[in-house]
Amino acid sequence: MTPSIDAVDVLVWGGGTGGAAAAIQAARGGIEKTIIVHDGEWFGGQYTEQALACVDENKGVGKVGWGVDWHPMKRSFHRFGLFAELMDQIEAFNEERYGHPMPGRPWHGPSTFRPAEAEVIFREMIRPWIESGHIEVVWNKVAVSAEVDRSGERPRLQAIGFADAEDSKADLTVKARLVIDASDWGDAIRVAGAAY
Repeated sequence: MTPSIDAVDVLVWGGGTGGAAAAIQAARGGIEKTIIVHDGEWFGGQYTEQALACVDENKGVGKVGWGVDWHPMKRSFHRFGLFAELMDQIEAFNEERYGHPMPGRPWHGPSTFRPAEAEVIFREMIRPWIESGHIEVVWNKVAVSAEVDRSGERPRLQAIGFADAEDSKADLTVKARLVIDASDWGDAIRVAGAAY
């Protein structure tokens, strides 16, 4: 019998930027129990595990990058919410460690960081919620199956089966009132058999 985690309020599949943000916002919003299941060992997805070390966004009207005028990253992109919190913390760390909030000053995006240092900042943002028990994290699992309740007006994804990355047989099932697919490839959608 596959081990099961039941009675979870929210299951977040994926610990990248979107998954971490979803779990933090759920905890901040008063959700008692959120579980993040992630296929790697670092929070932050593209920022950290895939080493996207330059965020291609700008800070808003009147605060554009320093590159050439024709570059597409001269457009405005406002920071807000958890994204603003994250980037502010990354830039504060950079200022203290490297003497500049955006080391390297690339033309294609104004914010730079080292992936391992950004991952530490992700961990620090989520740590209080893990310590309080509002968020639990399961590392190195992939989605391999789903339980879908088809008894109502609309089908509802209610559980995902996970396996170790090298295996295809589920060794953990997580049941939740709400499932958020924050994976890179829409894995929960795929294993649920939904159209995509």
